[in-house]
Amino acid sequence: MVKQRISLKDVAQRVGVSMVTVSAAVNGNGRVGRELAEKIRKVAHEMGYRPNAAAQILKNSPKDLGLLILEKTELIRSNASIQDAMIQFMKLSREKFRRCQMEWFDSHKYPDELPHMLTDGLIGGVICYGHAENALADFLETSSTIPIVRLDEPGAYTINSDMMEGVRRTVHYLAESGHRRIGMINGKRFHVFQQAKAGFETALKERNLDLSNICYRENQPFDNYPGEIYELADYVLSFGEKRPTALLIDCAPITKALIYVFQEKGIKVPEDLSIVCFGNIDWEAKNFIPPISGLEYSYYKIISAAMDMLLDLMNHNEPPMKKISIVPELTIRNSVKKLKYTTE
Repeated sequence: MVKQRISLKDVAQRVGVSMVTVSAAVNGNGRVGRELAEKIRKVAHEMGYRPNAAAQILKNSPKDLGLLILEKTELIRSNASIQDAMIQFMKLSREKFRRCQMEWFDSHKYPDELPHMLTDGLIGGVICYGHAENALADFLETSSTIPIVRLDEPGAYTINSDMMEGVRRTVHYLAESGHRRIGMINGKRFHVFQQAKAGFETALKERNLDLSNICYRENQPFDNYPGEIYELADYVLSFGEKRPTALLIDCAPITKALIYVFQEKGIKVPEDLSIVCFGNIDWEAKNFIPPISGLEYSYYKIISAAMDMLLDLMNHNEPPMKKISIVPELTIRNSVKKLKYTTE
């Protein structure tokens, strides 16, 4: 019978501390009190724990850059933004002559675990993309022993897409194009969606547009897809003659599905309804019929800024800025129609 290898988690459970504390104690790369570190090393030795050989070899070598993707497993395949972020991360790592690693981790599915990237001692710093839950959220907030830069989530060092300003500019563009009834299909919960809502409401007030019967809905129709797509379309059409003439929609998959349903119901895009997608990337919007106007991320800019910040931290230098905001770029394609101004 093959003897099961003792893991960091086994030692952590025996001592009653976190895996990151055990990793820091046995690898000597974190802030752990001397007495606690000695206790952890003693317990680890007694249990037969053996540090990762690769980690020991690379302990004094230049550390890899890490990209940690946090998303539910079933959504990773459909998220083109994740794919583009990964591509740009690999491209920029090559340009900077740095080794890199990537890991996907579902903190919903594994609520009590941590990604290997944060505990194995091989990574010198991590760009963290996505929303963390459970044990991982606590770790990122209080226990990290390596530099971490967050994307579009709160943290000590962050690169944020300024979706508030991006949506605000988009609403102004639509208003200047003659649209007076502008609606939004937004996501839920996350920081970027809160920003989008704030930008939407700010621009409507700045344009003195009617807020009394606004078409606004928060939904993430992935659990009951495509049923909820039809519900969203019916919600927009329920406004009748007062329905929006322009609609902002979160993410390309939902936008594409809604365009299909609208056209199925006799609503043509852009003749009857102008549409702008937000929170997408260019190639997933322009290769559609009609090509979709989008408020789009530039992941080359985002990952480049995050990597520069991370390398400063890995070299024990304070970055020039702890928080950087990058406004998404508005690209108008065939899904938006200019209208004449009305008195409505």
